[in-house]
Amino acid sequence: MKLSFSQLTKASALRIPIGGRIRGLGPHKYYTTAAPAMTLESARAHGLKILSEQDRSSYILHKYITKRAQDAFLAVRLFYLDTARIAASVSNTQMAQLRFDFWRRTVQQIFAQSTSNDNTPAVGALAKEPVAILLRHALKDQGIVLSKRYFITLLQTRESHDVRMPPFRNADAMASYGEGTHSQAMYLTQEACLSAAPRVAQFLQEYPDMDRLAHDLVAHAGQAAGVAGLIKAFKYYGRRGNIVLPVDSMAKHNVSQHSVSQMITAYGEGGQAAVDTPEMLALRGQLSDVVFETATLANDHIISAASIIKQLNEYLSGDIPDAIFVPAMNVIPTKLFLERLEKYNFDVMHPDVLKTGSDWKLPFRSYKAYKLRKID
Repeated sequence: MKLSFSQLTKASALRIPIGGRIRGLGPHKYYTTAAPAMTLESARAHGLKILSEQDRSSYILHKYITKRAQDAFLAVRLFYLDTARIAASVSNTQMAQLRFDFWRRTVQQIFAQSTSNDNTPAVGALAKEPVAILLRHALKDQGIVLSKRYFITLLQTRESHDVRMPPFRNADAMASYGEGTHSQAMYLTQEACLSAAPRVAQFLQEYPDMDRLAHDLVAHAGQAAGVAGLIKAFKYYGRRGNIVLPVDSMAKHNVSQHSVSQMITAYGEGGQAAVDTPEMLALRGQLSDVVFETATLANDHIISAASIIKQLNEYLSGDIPDAIFVPAMNVIPTKLFLERLEKYNFDVMHPDVLKTGSDWKLPFRSYKAYKLRKID
């Protein structure tokens, strides 16, 4: 017997058998915090402007987030963007560490204030930083419940990887990086949405297997985004001497980091080779094989996420609550990028791979997914 979500929440004694657990881009421009103290409204407007210019997919997703959770979502995305650009925006590791320490202290202070009875307005850096203003408002005034550990895990992943950029041994290591960055932000988005939907949160507490599926859903979406994001930023990192493709796959296809660095330099920003020799074309083909294998892992995570959505649709008769489905819509821009990569035969050096001419598809595909409650 299939029930709707509304029926299930009214039948707390009902137990639904669930199967076993399913296994489980580039840097943006740096923005500076305004010097004077900001109001909540100005912080909100500033954040939306940043998303509209630098994180279009999150700007579109913001419109699907329930109103009470929007400030928390905005804070999470701005936090993600700011920490993502730390390594590229400072001149040395000491400066990067100072910025990481700033965010660690800021997160600690905001969460400490959210549990205190002190309603004194924020002062100093907390009154000037949009993330701090929005996050403090969401936690203290709107009653949104978020886990501090997700912020800290994201920071620690950035801190341990982004500054030194050690090579990825294999594609699974890239997925682990995605789990430590993209997935953490998606977990926070899911928590914000569930805080604004107490009936859904209670439903997941009563059905732990369903709760696990909801968690795995965004975990897969985050790992897919992490792998695809590194592919998307391949030339950005390559120009800085960091090849972010898996070492084992490169060795398998006889591709050296040195030869790839030379090719990136030769092709330059526009993707047109200065000397399009047969050797260069052969290397480009070998590199495409590496990218294909790597992109396959990202696609596998998308398939797993789509499979979980299908299960939830079956159990809930297509009535998946927004608080569960909307955070998983983060997978849509990842899927669109992989489709564009496939169109150009996984040639990451092709000049059109990173062009945004097909961005018109994102609002349409997002709306379609939202209405049909599926990712295809």
